[in-house]
Amino acid sequence: MKRFLPTDLPNLSNSSQDKNFVYGSLSAVWLVAVAFGLWGLMSYANRPGDQGQPVATWPEASGIERSNFQPTLVLFAHPKCPCTRATLGELAWLMNRCADDLDCHVLFFRPGQQDDSWSKTRLWDEAAAIRGVSVAADPDAQLASQFGVRTSGHALLYDPQGKLVFEGGITGSRGHRGDNPGRSAVLSLVGEDHVASGFIQASGSKRSKQHQRATCSSCVFGCPLRASQVALRALPAGAEG
Repeated sequence: MKRFLPTDLPNLSNSSQDKNFVYGSLSAVWLVAVAFGLWGLMSYANRPGDQGQPVATWPEASGIERSNFQPTLVLFAHPKCPCTRATLGELAWLMNRCADDLDCHVLFFRPGQQDDSWSKTRLWDEAAAIRGVSVAADPDAQLASQFGVRTSGHALLYDPQGKLVFEGGITGSRGHRGDNPGRSAVLSLVGEDHVASGFIQASGSKRSKQHQRATCSSCVFGCPLRASQVALRALPAGAEG
């Protein structure tokens, strides 16, 4: 049997130190990689889409019916955008509270060479199941172009006179549900218009200049609306895809 002499002990100690150094270095590299990965996901989640140039007055040539008695919300969506599921969840939250005071249209992008089945994904079904929502396809995003929209999840709210009073997203970040400025703005404006329209009908008077508002806006989080394919990136923990 081989016996270790005292002179061998320093060599064993050095070998152990080398292993600890290698393991420590690998652990440090792994932690840095995880940190960069989490940073990338959070950066992606909070990166707004193209805000476009929403038109200030309702485009009558669009052919979409607008209510003359209550606000009308138009939401443009990509049927394969993973971020848009959260937007539809927020829309359902809104419609549960004000479906009787709001007309709502959800328009799903469809490439011109595809038939309607391309757009009729699970997101279409979820939108169609929301009370008070009308769902239709938007071939080649022609309607989105008329309204000046370029990103999935972009919502436009017009008052009964056809004036744009809100534009933007109704989620706080990409794929996240919960209280956020866009959702709150729509809820507030719909309630305000409901009270105002009731006053107008009762009194027969026109809305005063004091009641007129500037357009509210919020960042919109979603995939490019015209994309034939969308990047199925991982969403941060807690996000809904």
